[in-house]
Order: sequence, then structure tokens, then C-alpha cells
Amino acid sequence: MLLQVPGKVTTLYNSTSQPSTLPSANPSAYFGSSDEPYVSTASHTTYRPTVQTGEPSLTPTSFTSGKPSPSPSLSPIDPTNNPSANPSNAPTGSPVNPTNSPSANPANAPTANPIKPTNSPTADPSTEPTPSPIDPTPFPTPLPTLPSTSPPTDPPVVQTCPEQHCANDVVNDATFDTACPDVTITTLATYEHNNKLLIELKGPARTGVYSPADAADLVIIAPHGGDCDDDEGCDFIPDRSRTGPYCPDGCTTAADSYTREISELLQAKILANYCKVPFVVINHLHRIKLDANREISEAAQGNAIAEEAWFQFHNLTNYAQQQLRTQFGTSDVISPIGDTYRGVHSLLIDMHGYSGNDWEPTDGAPWIQWGYRLSDDYSLNPDEFCPLDDRSEYTAGTWTHARWMPGRSYECLVRGPGSLASRVASHIDARGGLPGQLAQCGHGIPSYEYESPWALANDPEYCNKYDQGNGECRYYAGGFDIDVHERMNWTSVGILPDSSELLGDHMNTVQVELPRCIRSSDDTIREEFADILSVAVYSFLRDLYGPI
Repeated sequence: MLLQVPGKVTTLYNSTSQPSTLPSANPSAYFGSSDEPYVSTASHTTYRPTVQTGEPSLTPTSFTSGKPSPSPSLSPIDPTNNPSANPSNAPTGSPVNPTNSPSANPANAPTANPIKPTNSPTADPSTEPTPSPIDPTPFPTPLPTLPSTSPPTDPPVVQTCPEQHCANDVVNDATFDTACPDVTITTLATYEHNNKLLIELKGPARTGVYSPADAADLVIIAPHGGDCDDDEGCDFIPDRSRTGPYCPDGCTTAADSYTREISELLQAKILANYCKVPFVVINHLHRIKLDANREISEAAQGNAIAEEAWFQFHNLTNYAQQQLRTQFGTSDVISPIGDTYRGVHSLLIDMHGYSGNDWEPTDGAPWIQWGYRLSDDYSLNPDEFCPLDDRSEYTAGTWTHARWMPGRSYECLVRGPGSLASRVASHIDARGGLPGQLAQCGHGIPSYEYESPWALANDPEYCNKYDQGNGECRYYAGGFDIDVHERMNWTSVGILPDSSELLGDHMNTVQVELPRCIRSSDDTIREEFADILSVAVYSFLRDLYGPI
């Protein structure tokens, strides 16, 4: 059916579960007021998890050394220094040599007078010093140092934080399911201006009709992948400025090339591998016209058409999230201090790209940067927090719900062997790497392999900028989109007047920054990577939430 947005055209496929009107620039028209409670008909569970934040399991290194012989038994020393003067004081032990023993021949026995020191004067006995009495307490003779009889030992191995806490994580791959010939991907809603497609929502359909039952528990958004600029017919929106009142810290206008294509490939690969279709929201405007990953002032710079496109991008993102809440339900988790958090059993991925020229000026950095709105120099620094669960007992980052689910650990979700980053790297390695790329292309930070983005960003072996003395390389911790859409009432912060607090249920969100070695190579590599990413993401969701 056609739904009217003033001055615009937006199309939405028929569905028994869809809203009767499309979101508009007035959020209350779609969502109601910010304090209106949302009533979900989906299933709901309450969990009281046990947080896994145990101490490191380390086996102490065993050391052995040579055992010295027992010290010999020594008899007390006679204060007169003359054994014959008092036979009871004669030392025991080996027989005394008769040639040196005064008791062997009584005729040769000396008198019992004390023995004088060889340097004492004899002319005047009164001047002789009185000898100091000898302490009769026996004292041991120092023993020589004996060499160790144990073999040399290697220095103890230093374990990383995820190795200490997540080494026993069980990582599974989801079972493939390809028997779904009737399930397809279709455009569910659009926002257009002057016959140009600006914003698009794509999702599951069966025989051409929207089918929420065939949805995957995943939303993928591509805010910087559009290419509609003046040359493509979008000259009705002026170019955004990089400086000026809308950009106190400078604005960026460069697009994240091929992130739209990779988002659509990921959607298609999940359908091909698992018969489920994620929602995908695309901003088709070039970033020089609209930055959908910024608050509205910097994003649209006062242009009404760009502002409406911005609202439609975020409204459709939230619409997809609402559909997943209805389809997959929610659960309550309880933090260690007793706070309750309700979350949707789904994930949102915000797809981006970066050049990485500060890391490597010629080819760019090889790593995928996974952002959870956790800083690299503090939150993700294992010298500060190990495990990451110690970071806060309140909300920290964009995994508030998952971190307190039963049997889950924040540390292992973000950089354990079962984390998104580690799963992707493992599947890349299992296929022998991406065709024609360096072995590290597609490995992630943070991950089980690279626990600390900050350490890499300050290591001249990896960071060319640091090597040149120009400071550390940049890690992208996550921006506006994964912050506001981590809560279901996205309009409650930084958008409307007098709004300052995020509200609503939680949904786990992550920003993915793809390097150029994945995005800018060729179609073969992008398709291969999308297939790997589909297996990693869908398997992660099945390990986290169970089968669907």
C-alpha cells in the first residue's frame, strides 16, 4: 500500500504485522510520546545470571633444586681448649691421631696451664690479657653451595586476559539450511525525493509478500555507503561543509565505499546459508549530502530535505528493531548490584569502512575494527580491566543486555574465541585467507588474538603514525548510531528539544569498520568475505540466543 509522507513518497509492503503508517519527521506520530510505555506481545523471560568473572586459572611453575647432605653433628668445644683437662669434654667422632694426641702418652701430656697466645708477653704475667671465654654453643661450618640437579626451566608464559578467562569457551557453527525456495529479499519501504531513492528498507518476503516469520534476528545499517551526489542527480541538497558552525570539530564528507554492497551481500548470504533474511537499512545519499551517523545538526546542516532523509533512516532502523522485538521477544537480566535490564533477542550491525593510512600509508591497516563504544586506552586496556566485566556494574558500552545473560561474560563476548572478531578471523584462516590479500586482512581488534587495540595503536611495528612520532593510530570505538539504537526509543536523546536520556528496551549493537583490503579489492573478495561474515554472525547469534 502507499503511505503518504508530506511532499514525499514512501512505499511499504502489505503485512498483517506492520504499522498502519510510516514513520515521519515527527517521531511522536509513529512512536507516541517518549514516556509512553511500549507493550510487546512477544514472549518474555527473566534471567538472573551468574556473572563469569572468575580469577585466572594459572598453574604455578614447579621448581626443584639439589638437596644438600645433612649437617654433621658437632660436639661442644672445651673452654680450656684442652681435651685431657676434662675427659668428659673430649670430642667424639673419628679416632684421634696418636702422634698428635697428648693422652696417648702420659709422659708427654702438657700441664693444665692455659695456653697463652703466641704474641702475648711473658716477662710480666700481670700484663697478660685474660683470654675471652669461648662460647660453648656449637656452630655449624658453612657448607659449600651445591649446583642444582634440576633441568633448566623456561620462563613462565604470560597469558592474555581473554586467554585467562575465555580459553574454555565453546564455539559452534550454525547448521546450514538452504531449503527455502519461496523466501526472497524485497524492498519494504523507501523515501524518495525528485524521483531519487534516498532511504531504503529491505527485508524478508515469501511469494512477494512481507514475511516477518522468515526474518533473521539481525538489523544491518549502512549510513555512509550511498553514492547519490550532484553527479547522480541529488543536487537538490547542497553539499555539507567540513567547517563552520555545524562542524566545531570538523566534519567528514568522504563515503565508506562498498559498505552498501557488502551489507546487501551479507543479507543475501544469510538467506542462502540459513534461509533467514536480516533487515537492511541503506542511506543512498552520498555522505557529502547527509551523514546518517551524526546527530541531526551536523548530519544535515540545516537542509530540510536532508533532515527528512535523516529521520527516515533512523525511523526505518527502529521500525526493523520493533519487528524483531515482536518476532523474537525480550528477556530481563539482573546485574550484580540488582539492576534489571530488558533486552531484545537480536543484534544491530552498523557497517562502516576506514582507510587506515595512519597504520599503513600504502595499503591501509588490515584489521576489522569492532566498536562497542568502549575506549581503547581505558575500557579495552587489559592493564585497567581484566576481565572486561570489571569495567562497570552499570551500563558500559553497547552490550548491556548480552553481558548479563546467563553464562555470559563481557570479556568473552567482546574478545573471547567466540566473539564476532575471533570467529571471522578463524573462518578466514580456515579458508587460507582472503584471495590475494595479506594473511592479517580481516583479522579483528579487539579479539582473542589482539586483546588491546591501544597496544597496537601505540606499537611502531603496526602503527606507522606512531613510528613517525606523530601519535597513536586511530581506533574507532563506535558512533552515534550504535549509541542511540542500543535503546529502542531512539528519539529520546540528542534529537528532540529537552531530551537527554536514552530510554526503552536494550538491543545489542556493534560498529564494524572494514579495511580497504576487503572493501576496495574486487567483487570476488567482497563476496567471499560476506559469506564468511554470514557464518560468523549467524553462528554467534545461535550460540547467544539459541535456535530460531
